[in-house]
Amino acid sequence: MHRRSALIGWFTACAMGGAAVAAEPVVPESLEWTSLWAMHADYLNAFVHSDGFGARRVTPMMRLMQSGSLRLGVGRLRVEDVQMIGIAKHDPPVVHQGGMLKFQHGDEGPDFLPEAAQRPLNAQERDVVRRLQAGEQMVSLSAASGAAAGPVRATADCLQCHQSKKEGDLLGAFVYSLRPVMQQPL
Repeated sequence: MHRRSALIGWFTACAMGGAAVAAEPVVPESLEWTSLWAMHADYLNAFVHSDGFGARRVTPMMRLMQSGSLRLGVGRLRVEDVQMIGIAKHDPPVVHQGGMLKFQHGDEGPDFLPEAAQRPLNAQERDVVRRLQAGEQMVSLSAASGAAAGPVRATADCLQCHQSKKEGDLLGAFVYSLRPVMQQPL
């Protein structure tokens, strides 16, 4: 029952937030978010403002996974995995699966990622892309799965590599798998 009430509160929290993304990544020792948007904004900052590409870009996001949790009501959720829906360089869009390392840009060039790390979008993911393209801030996928998606929109920083895009274009989406944090007995 505790997990269910936390997930219900989590979907309510999707509507909260919407402030602009901060200019610097946040990677504290322990971080507690109170809305999905605040959590997503920190993941975007960690991704966009990391030095280089490839595995170096993952490290700040991995630190967020290890140190952050989402507090909703009396429950807490932790990010178990992040996958990316790639739109900017993929027509049609694809899901980079297999965990965070699989969706990163490669220092070695476009052949860095194995083809097996990508798959076509399913119907639910196509709906997520449609809703994010329509301007939604966060999309809840399913209360049963504890998943949500947030947009990766082009900023001035992104346009250095994604030159065919303009600010605000949807480049992709992060899909978060969230699980309840088990409370330790006192």
